[in-house]
Amino acid sequence: MENDAKTRRRKTTEKSDEHQAKRSRQIEDDAVQNEECMVGKVKKIRVHNFMCHDALEITLNKNVNFIVGRNGSGKSAILTALTVGLGARANVTSRGTSVKGYYITICLFFYIVYIVYIACYDNLEFIKKGRNSATIEITLVNKGDAAFKPEVYGDIITVLRTIGTTSSYKIKNWRGEIISTKRDELDNIISTMNIQIDNPISVLNQDVSRTFLITSKPDEKYSLFMKATLLDSIKNNYKEALNICEEEYNKLQQYNEVFSFFIMCQTLSQEKKQIEKLNESIHRLEEMDESRAELSNLEMELHWAKAIAEETKLNKIQETLKMHEDEFKELQNIELSTESKDEGIDKNIEEIKQKIQQAEQEVTDSNEAYDSAKQKHKTANEAYLSKQREWRSVTSKIKRLEDDANLVKKEIQKLESCNDEEYNKKKEMKENLSKLEEKLDELDASLRTKQTELMHLEADKMRLQQDVTFAKNEMDNFDRHIQKIKKDLSAVEQQSDNALSVFGRNIPRLLKRIEEEYKKNRFKEKPRGPIGAFIKLKDAAWAPAVESFLGYGTLNSFCVDNNQDAKLLNSIMKEIFYNESTLQIICSKFFNQMHDVKRHCTYSPQYSNLLEAMVIEDPVVANSLIDQREIECILLIPTNEEACAIMSDATKVPKNCKRAFTLHGDTFFPDPNYRTYGGNCGVRAKYLQVSTMEAMQTLKEELQIAENKKQEATIACNAVREKLNRTNSELTNVSTTVRKLRSAQSECTNLINELKDKIESTEGTSVDVFRHEAAEIEKKIAQESAAEKLLTENVQELQKNVESLDMEVKRCRDLRHNLHTVVDPLKDQIRELTQEKERHRRECQRAARKLHDTRQAIQCATGEFEIQERATKKSVSVATTKCSRINTIRSVNQIKILLTDLQDKIREIENQFGCIDELRLQLAQKQQKYGVNIEFASQLKKSCEKHIERVKYRQKMFLQLRDMYSVYVQKSFTDVLSLRQYKGTVMIDHRNKVLDLHVSARDDKKSGNDTRSLSGGERSYSTVAFILALWDCIQLPFYFLDEFDVFMDKVNRRVIMDILLDHTRLHPQSQFAFLTPLDTSHILAEDYVTIHQLQPPERRGLSQ
Repeated sequence: MENDAKTRRRKTTEKSDEHQAKRSRQIEDDAVQNEECMVGKVKKIRVHNFMCHDALEITLNKNVNFIVGRNGSGKSAILTALTVGLGARANVTSRGTSVKGYYITICLFFYIVYIVYIACYDNLEFIKKGRNSATIEITLVNKGDAAFKPEVYGDIITVLRTIGTTSSYKIKNWRGEIISTKRDELDNIISTMNIQIDNPISVLNQDVSRTFLITSKPDEKYSLFMKATLLDSIKNNYKEALNICEEEYNKLQQYNEVFSFFIMCQTLSQEKKQIEKLNESIHRLEEMDESRAELSNLEMELHWAKAIAEETKLNKIQETLKMHEDEFKELQNIELSTESKDEGIDKNIEEIKQKIQQAEQEVTDSNEAYDSAKQKHKTANEAYLSKQREWRSVTSKIKRLEDDANLVKKEIQKLESCNDEEYNKKKEMKENLSKLEEKLDELDASLRTKQTELMHLEADKMRLQQDVTFAKNEMDNFDRHIQKIKKDLSAVEQQSDNALSVFGRNIPRLLKRIEEEYKKNRFKEKPRGPIGAFIKLKDAAWAPAVESFLGYGTLNSFCVDNNQDAKLLNSIMKEIFYNESTLQIICSKFFNQMHDVKRHCTYSPQYSNLLEAMVIEDPVVANSLIDQREIECILLIPTNEEACAIMSDATKVPKNCKRAFTLHGDTFFPDPNYRTYGGNCGVRAKYLQVSTMEAMQTLKEELQIAENKKQEATIACNAVREKLNRTNSELTNVSTTVRKLRSAQSECTNLINELKDKIESTEGTSVDVFRHEAAEIEKKIAQESAAEKLLTENVQELQKNVESLDMEVKRCRDLRHNLHTVVDPLKDQIRELTQEKERHRRECQRAARKLHDTRQAIQCATGEFEIQERATKKSVSVATTKCSRINTIRSVNQIKILLTDLQDKIREIENQFGCIDELRLQLAQKQQKYGVNIEFASQLKKSCEKHIERVKYRQKMFLQLRDMYSVYVQKSFTDVLSLRQYKGTVMIDHRNKVLDLHVSARDDKKSGNDTRSLSGGERSYSTVAFILALWDCIQLPFYFLDEFDVFMDKVNRRVIMDILLDHTRLHPQSQFAFLTPLDTSHILAEDYVTIHQLQPPERRGLSQ
């Protein structure tokens, strides 16, 4: 083919996984956008031997299309094919004079030959040079409320037009079957789908676009406005209809003048007077027919008036009865509600009484507590007094022992008076010995305390050192993890065009090395991997769960055919991965056909197995997963509830099912060994059907999370280090204190031993008895002092206990005295509720008395109702036998008066004019002489006048519609200009048939500038704004613009492109196509935008 259209999307270097993801999104978007589909969109254009194209097929996006190609590449030929293929005249395309030719019926043979020649010449303008015929095939969407014969054509309609010496049409349905070959059928299709090929807004060809954007005049703009809104067609149709009506009316007037003269001559005769008299008589008698019918109706109405009067009485009695019944029910409800209210009041009184009893019970309990507290107080007081007496006894005993000690000391002094100096020395040594022993005890206690503290601090130090080590390791792990993520992210960013980079930064290098070695024939079979790159899922929602089940190790692994290939691949991995861990290698014999697992595969009518859920193009990878992971025996069940219900019951488990997992990654093993394991399934997949952009986004999120965790670990590590420093400082201080205490303990022990040796050596035998006795007394004094100290503590505790019990006694006494402050308000509530209950009782008594009177009134009203009901039924029955029901509002007396008057009138008329049948026979004989055309001409004249009035009224409505379109275009034009902060107006003068665009730029303070004063880009922008305003006025299935941007600068073209794309997003129900020779690389790739690139034209005879 010479000019095969290359349909491309922006960024064609995106890999297969991105296309798979985009394809799945497109399926979902199509399901939503089908609701917005408008009938009449162009689905496909195919031409053969048409203009510059040998063969061309272009499939259009249902939303936005850009057809891009250099001048001469055939862009406008596509637009011409669309218009010609849908039956447009050749002059509309600006590419030919006529398609059909000027076929006219002329008798002369030479004229016929000449006209046929002209037609063939015009057709040849569309046929490529050197060819005999051309074909155009247009495929239209036939979905929606306005679909044309959907039961016949289906969802699409294909129009095939053949151009040659003759022109023919073939219209096909969705199966390709030819339904019609008539041009009328094509016109009906185009009319039903609202396709307006001749409308310049629907198809703006190259010549019109160039003229309109550059040199359009006010009258040309006005003409475009009228054609785009179809106002010119409506105006011409109404004008033509009015002219035809007026011409016919004038002809009718001329006919009536001639005919009126004839009638005037005839009226001079006596026959005319007789006809008029007969007509008058018949008319009066016919009025009597109406009077007789009215008489009959009055008689029937009289019967129903009597019945309605009885019904009115019955309704009044029924209303009275209903009123008494409602009153009776209300009184009964009062009686019943009184009982319920009494029960509620009794319940409230009972609750209040319980509160009173509770308060009294609390007081009773408080009395018991008071007695108990009083008894405890008495017991505690007696114990306190007893202990106090013991304390006093011990105090007295100590005093006696002290007196004895003083006496013994005096004796000793007397005995030692002979040698006071030696005695004083001994006494001083003993005092020093006593002080040193006390100091030694204090040192021992302090040393034990500090040793315990030292032991705790050493334990804390070891624990904190372990925490610091753990925090450092955790920070190092985070650093390594962050560095790995950064390397992976950098590799993915550098290799964003390589989809396999999501499996690791070394994977592209590894695959390149494998390819090099395979070309050197060092591999027997080319290794396959990573396995995850060969796996596609039919439902992308299962990707995270499948990744969790297979594991990242399996998805990154490689398959080899033999051990020799495995060793070679392992050496290549070590070379590339260096110090990093290598990937898993699966060694298994390669087969070019997937294993037949039908006998061992698990099947379920509701769920698919893992093998069915995956699309694996390479049978080697599929066989590896079947051998290694038994994917044909794994069942995919969406929810845990369904999985639990199936896998826990052996009768429900499908045959050959070895396990199942859910969307959350939870694994279930079948009964009889039923068990389940929770999965660690993420929200998004990491490898399967993941684009490089998604991988980069995931890595950035992981990097942010890892850095946050590292920051938290750093803060925790610093806190632990601070604790460790404080512990080391405290440990140093405590160790120093322990050393000092041990040194002081050793010195004190040595001094005590020395003093004991000196005292023993200097102790004399003459005063030993007194000294021994004094020592015994001192010992007793010490024991008694200890007992005194213990008793003092007991006395103080008992005293505190007595004081607390005294306070408890006072509290219980106060509670018993304050009972009335709680009980009195409750008793007041009981009195109020009792009074309310009494009021309800009196109301119930009054209701009971009134209930008896109401019952009697109901009985009386019931009797009256039954009597009146029988009378009413009788009246209605009599009236029904006469006729169907008549809802009259007149009374019986009024109807009787009307009956009497009407009967008198009928008798009078019948006596005056005679029989109506005889009069009609005479009239028929008279009218045969004059004909019946007089009445017909009169009615025809009236009908014509009414028709002229209707046409004039519609002309007025047309003017209102024109004004409304003008206002709407003005508003839309202003809104589009405001996007670039321009101001402007659309000045439409319907009288002079001109349209001016007045625009002022952002920095121009002058207002109302004509578009000719603007720059070329600004003028193009304002003109495109006018086109968008016209688009808003009329909704069509498609809009085509040819070379609308060739005279714009880059800035204005970019802005206008953005505005046009925004307009297309807001109107998804229409299809848009823009033909341009300029670059469209700045347009972002989206599902609703398709860019069609045409091949450059062949330039023969030119140097390359």
